[in-house]
Amino acid sequence: MGLTAAARGWLLMGVIAGYLCSFDNIVMRVMDGLTSILMSISTFLLAIALI
Repeated sequence: MGLTAAARGWLLMGVIAGYLCSFDNIVMRVMDGLTSILMSISTFLLAIALI
C-alpha cells in the first residue's frame, strides 16, 4: 500500500518540523553553554586583574 502524495507530503513536513525543533533545542543549549563559558572567562580575568 503506497502512501498518497498528500500523506507523503504531510509526513515529510512532520519529519522536517521534528528535526528543526530538535536542532533549535541544540542551538539553545550551545548558546547557553557559550554564554556561561564567556561569563566564567570574564569572571576569571576580572579576578586576575584584581589580584
